[in-house]
Amino acid sequence: MLSLHILREIVKTRVQLDNISLHTILNNLSKTAALYIRQGRGRATHPMAGAGMAGYDMLPATILLRCGTDADEAEEAANSTYKALCRFNFESTKGYRGFVMATSQGAVPLGKDQRGVFEYTIDLDVFYYEEE
Repeated sequence: MLSLHILREIVKTRVQLDNISLHTILNNLSKTAALYIRQGRGRATHPMAGAGMAGYDMLPATILLRCGTDADEAEEAANSTYKALCRFNFESTKGYRGFVMATSQGAVPLGKDQRGVFEYTIDLDVFYYEEE
């Protein structure tokens, strides 16, 4: 089963983020990211899947981005991350192959935290299979 640890390594090949934590965001950094699992893990049932998706599993994931205190820079960073992650194929060193699709039209702004840091979220569906 594809883990968040492996997904983090896959994401790191696509985007330049200094820190990607798992399950919790580091509040002491103004530019960071965290990966979470959304509800719905299981067999691929995506409408675009079709018959060719037989045998694929799906990991629904969310990446939470903290993009700094400058609104323009934050939006640019979030959109750049979205473009890098919205649709791509992957092959991991751990024996997984598949592809990633974003579930929205762009990074979703969440507003600012108590320190004025802009936060965004990107929901991803990761379709994968383990090579034998």
